Amino acid sequence: MSCIIPRLKTRDSAKQILKEARNRQGWAVDSREPLRKASKLLDPNWEDRGDAFHPGITNASWKFFLYGMRKIDTEIFQAYCEVLELNWQEIAEIP
Repeated sequence: MSCIIPRLKTRDSAKQILKEARNRQGWAVDSREPLRKASKLLDPNWEDRGDAFHPGITNASWKFFLYGMRKIDTEIFQAYCEVLELNWQEIAEIP
């Protein structure tokens, strides 16, 4: 999932797409399910370590992603897109 771009931010025009994708999944903004799914994508054994989530997967990074408030690590951005069944290139603000 890695990419040469170290951090990505959601395009303003993609925020509605994210909202619709989240609604299709039945996830409220504060749902922990997308965080669990993204953690599992990045490390299938993350739960075995006893961590709350994979490093970098947080409520804050999820909201930064959903609302395009701040750039987040590319790997995390891509995982969030994957759990929402979206193409990250269509969501990311790429310079």
